[in-house]
Amino acid sequence: VAAPSSMRVSITDTGIGIPAKDIDKLGTPFEQVENQMTKSRGGSGLGLAISKSLIELHDGQFSIESQENVGTTVSFTLPFEKALEPATDDDQIRREVYETLELLQS
Repeated sequence: VAAPSSMRVSITDTGIGIPAKDIDKLGTPFEQVENQMTKSRGGSGLGLAISKSLIELHDGQFSIESQENVGTTVSFTLPFEKALEPATDDDQIRREVYETLELLQS
């Protein structure tokens, strides 16, 4: 049996869900789906965008599936080769962070 080549992580809630028309907005910097909960809690709209960029920087995949009044599942998959590859030095880590920030600004 071959060893798996990737790792998938999924987080599911049973909250209010996200309308299908708004899912594509998520993961874009400063975009939020507005509803009663976001009006009272606020936020910058950067959390999912940063997460998505970091995952894609490591050759991973990011997805959001949701159904209104049922809940939402946010998932990501990372290849083991990239996920287990150690950073060689602090400069490499800084370069990866700057690349991520540049992706967010574009």
